[in-house]
Amino acid sequence: MGFLSRLFSFGSPPPEWAAFFSPAAWKAFKGVLRRHLRGLDTTFDWTGGRIVIRLPGQGETQAGLSNLAQVCHRSPEAEWPRIVSSHFSTLLGPNPDTEEAERLRGDFAAAREKLKVRIYPGAALAVMRESGPVVREIADGLAAVLVLDLEQTVRSVARDDVAGWNTPDEELFEIGLANVKAEGPLSSQRIPLEKGGHIDLLGSDSFFAASHVLFLENYLPPGNRHGALAAVPHRHAVLMHAIESLHAGVAVSTLASAAAGMHREGPGSISPDVYWWRPGRVLRIPAEVKGKEIRITPPAEFLDVLNGLPAPGPGGG
Repeated sequence: MGFLSRLFSFGSPPPEWAAFFSPAAWKAFKGVLRRHLRGLDTTFDWTGGRIVIRLPGQGETQAGLSNLAQVCHRSPEAEWPRIVSSHFSTLLGPNPDTEEAERLRGDFAAAREKLKVRIYPGAALAVMRESGPVVREIADGLAAVLVLDLEQTVRSVARDDVAGWNTPDEELFEIGLANVKAEGPLSSQRIPLEKGGHIDLLGSDSFFAASHVLFLENYLPPGNRHGALAAVPHRHAVLMHAIESLHAGVAVSTLASAAAGMHREGPGSISPDVYWWRPGRVLRIPAEVKGKEIRITPPAEFLDVLNGLPAPGPGGG
């Protein structure tokens, strides 16, 4: 069975990576893709949510479909042809950022203004390692990657890129984080919990909003001793609950449910998991969400802190 036949077999339900679509919307999305791809002078292979695109004389380009599907899902169906066309035009067309990235390899003074740190899912590292990115593992399932924020694209910085900069990784990450902070603080929306306390939804349109999880101390109340529960479901948001009272026991379940849903919807999905954030350390709190059933398996270290927390005061968090 050929690529297009497999991709556009309308009798199948949405796959897991596009489970947010209804069967009718999934059929419509595939129809838009089919009409666009049939008009391109390329060949494709498709597995799961990824396409390998072969351009004559230009080798292969790998592309994910999940972000494209998420953007379409969040937009009116009438906009889907434009969104799909724009996506593949950017992916396959000439990109002036390629020349700019090459120039910056030899000009650190110019490059440092473009450096930022972006959060990626840990699973993406297996693919990215082929280009040797400058990367740090933050926690199980989360990675911080040094990138160049260029006009049209965000490009990971490879070891070959920094070879001539003569600057330690630690300093490069500090510069990248400073540039993210210079974008300004995220907007904050306070969401009350059913049994008291609250969750803060921090977000912006920036592709680097999730990177604020690396300096959550800027969003915590003064005197915080135990850090925060946090989630980075996609690139535009951080969910946070400052750990100050036993409300944290309820917050972890609420965060797990919210993060799973936001991760599924995207765009730019990162992680469905909940993490315990403290300065210099981030620990995953395993959680399994199946419908309305949530099963949390907190690490012993977190349970020890939870058991020592005070009962919340009137209106306390």
